[in-house]
Amino acid sequence: MGPPAPAWPAWWATTAAALLGVGAHLSNVLPDIEDDLATGVRGLPQWLDRRTCRWLAPVVMLTAVGVLAAGPPGTVGATGWALTGAAVAVAVAGTAVRSGPRSRWPFRAAVVVAGIAVARLLPLAPDMT
Repeated sequence: MGPPAPAWPAWWATTAAALLGVGAHLSNVLPDIEDDLATGVRGLPQWLDRRTCRWLAPVVMLTAVGVLAAGPPGTVGATGWALTGAAVAVAVAGTAVRSGPRSRWPFRAAVVVAGIAVARLLPLAPDMT
């Protein structure tokens, strides 16, 4: 008898992780876009520009939180809704608060949203396969 067949992660866990990564990347490059362009870095965030990245990052990250709320089997529950509401508030604050071009505030907000998503994900760990 061999080892058990490997199980694939749930679609919603993989999708949420990918969306969180994209959102964090879009937020992380904000302070450096001009430097990146000056040195020849031409990735998706540089192609999109600072303003687009600043507004797209929270949308992508909130989509991840939405996937975590809607994807797993069962009901969201009060804690899930509270975490989702907190993620929305932080993501909106990350883009709505005025900050300079080199500010790390949007990235810090993205990290908090990612942390909230992980907090939402941890109780679901047994359902991820």
